[in-house]
Amino acid sequence: MEVELTENEKILQKKICDRLKKINDMLENYIIEDEAKKLIEDMGNDAHELHMSLSKRGHKPVHHTYMKKNREMEEDEPDFYKHVHPVEDLLKYINDENANKDPQD
Repeated sequence: MEVELTENEKILQKKICDRLKKINDMLENYIIEDEAKKLIEDMGNDAHELHMSLSKRGHKPVHHTYMKKNREMEEDEPDFYKHVHPVEDLLKYINDENANKDPQD
């Protein structure tokens, strides 16, 4: 089920998607410069803000256990989203709240 976003959350989602596209384009071309680092920082800040906004409304984004383990932090921490993969998972969660659930044993 898709998460219905507020207007402010839609703005954050758009900014995140735009930055993510630029970052992925840069990474495909092996461009890891100050501009890419700044985009990752800004994208991470927006993603954290979106995560917290969703959480306050009862839609806390779910991430795979391995994502939290790989990031070595919880998803509520500001630096969690300063990487492409957790941001991609956040966007997947918005489209389907079950997208990132771990399979049951």
